[in-house]
Amino acid sequence: MLTATNRLRVLCLKVTVIGTAAVVVMCCTTARAAVGDDEFSGTLAFDHVAHLVAMGPRPPGSDTLNLAQQYIVADLQSHGLTVREEDFVASTPRGSVPMTNIVAVCEGNEPGVLIIGTHYDTKLFDEFEFVGANDGTSGVGVLLELGRLLGGSRQGLSVWLVFFDGEEAIETWGPTDSLYGSREMVRRLVDTGEISSIRAMVLLDMIGDRYLTVQRDLGAPDWLVEAIRSAAVSLGNEQYFFQSAIGIQDDHIPFRGAGVPAIDLIDFMYGADSQEHYNTWHTQQDTLDKVSATSLEIVGRVTLLSIDKIESELFPEPPPIPEGMPTAGMLGLGLLAAACALGGTLVLRKGQPPSPQTTTPEVRQ
Repeated sequence: MLTATNRLRVLCLKVTVIGTAAVVVMCCTTARAAVGDDEFSGTLAFDHVAHLVAMGPRPPGSDTLNLAQQYIVADLQSHGLTVREEDFVASTPRGSVPMTNIVAVCEGNEPGVLIIGTHYDTKLFDEFEFVGANDGTSGVGVLLELGRLLGGSRQGLSVWLVFFDGEEAIETWGPTDSLYGSREMVRRLVDTGEISSIRAMVLLDMIGDRYLTVQRDLGAPDWLVEAIRSAAVSLGNEQYFFQSAIGIQDDHIPFRGAGVPAIDLIDFMYGADSQEHYNTWHTQQDTLDKVSATSLEIVGRVTLLSIDKIESELFPEPPPIPEGMPTAGMLGLGLLAAACALGGTLVLRKGQPPSPQTTTPEVRQ
């Protein structure tokens, strides 16, 4: 049964969505043609989802969530990523609850970090068992498959795969009862000064729906939206992305509030239409049969390619120098020689990158 608060949040969706689009993705949970070791596999991502869903409900502080933590950590470590578990105690309407964020590091050879995150807890319901196959597990399947492909090191930015605990409200969604893991992580990053090294943040949530339609995050900076869109176009998957738009509160909001460019890749139209969403989201109908391996694969491949696209936006290549034109180095040496000849001093300044964009949060997932 949906609470009155959950019903209100669905009504808010109708106000904030711009445009309508729903593309049916055929559910592909059976065996597929083999993919190469360096290709994203929706089947492998789906297998992770199935394994976690079989554990049952996984609310914060539960034994089943602890089992999920062990599974996630072991899988990431098996692919060479450095994994740290960041424990904390959250103050909730039901008292103190132990929680854990999981951070898997693919170390880059360039300064700076790109975070790709998702939440791995499921919402606590007293009246029924909620396994959260899509909301709370689909993103985990994609991130674990990304971990297999990224491994422990790469050329470029470091990539952190972050699994947030406590995204869901323990009772009623609000500023102090939600986003426990992401709020805690941002607090630590700000306290240590590491927040300045986070160049961008991409969040995945509810991306396993067989009617895949990832809405455009209204609060995301344009350049980050275009990086994702460009990746989708390159892979021929543009029809599944940004055909409508939504303002939403999710685990990206604390990062955005700290000045980190952030985007939420979320399909907050669970099913073919708003009525099916209403009947499925945060109900006991959010089960494995609603999740499509094909959808996981589409989002996973776009996210993987987006890493390079984001780096290209952050570090654009300089335009080619026409043949015969003096280079900046040649001009600099010439100016320096002229200044020395005149007995003066020349100060050359490097350009500074633009400061990160920040936006105002809108409504909740």
